[in-house]
Amino acid sequence: MLIDYHIHTNTSKDASQTVFECCQIAAEKGFKEICITNHHEFISVDNGTYDYALRDEEINELFKQAKEAKKKYGINVKVGVELGYYEGREEELKIFAEKFPFDYIIGGIHFINGSPIATEEVFLDAGKEYVKEKYNEYFRLLKKAIEANFFDCVAHFELPRKETPNYEFNEYKDKAYECIKEMKKNNIGFELNTGGWRRYHNEAYPRKEILEMLKKAGIEKVTIGSDSHSTQELGYEIEKGLEILKNKGFNHICTFSKRKPSYHKICKK
Repeated sequence: MLIDYHIHTNTSKDASQTVFECCQIAAEKGFKEICITNHHEFISVDNGTYDYALRDEEINELFKQAKEAKKKYGINVKVGVELGYYEGREEELKIFAEKFPFDYIIGGIHFINGSPIATEEVFLDAGKEYVKEKYNEYFRLLKKAIEANFFDCVAHFELPRKETPNYEFNEYKDKAYECIKEMKKNNIGFELNTGGWRRYHNEAYPRKEILEMLKKAGIEKVTIGSDSHSTQELGYEIEKGLEILKNKGFNHICTFSKRKPSYHKICKK
């Protein structure tokens, strides 16, 4: 079953594709189901720009368009959200998560102290100690987000790698493992984010070593997404990602409806 469970549309500043364009491309590529997961970041709510956040009317419109697109293109179209974690605002996060009938919520860390994590300004050409500090803070926040338990799957585990191709895995392996233990405790899954193959390190998030750790920990709630922001990226390397999951011992992939997972055997197109 081909699915893409991490797709952004033009309600986010960094995306250009519409819901209908996504569905048309997905149908042409043989996908059975996709999930729209636009950003909702409190930092964009607080500053009033909503560049990376959703107004209520936009969410309602997404549900409407998803229903229309499903009828037009004959594929399942789910509406989710990529919800950023903000320390100290856990109650607000839960209120937002429960306000709308989202099918799927993917949670992640995109900002540290008000600055975006995965940008050239933060990491590129930075010294090792600076990079180490940011990685440590990323995993501290990720663990807190998992403990808050407001989402279904972790988004792009290891996001700082986007701009730090040379940072040694052993430097943060233990911190990643602490997050995985909390994932198991709270029944939170992960996505294989194939967008990593478009970055410096040319590897999906999370890396293969972490996939092995996740499997060993007994994490079974697994989904996959391209993290597409344009029609050219939709469905990017999904089949390759499914093959890697299969090779690492994951036999099923999840879809979601009203936050409840369904498990599908991983097989070729």
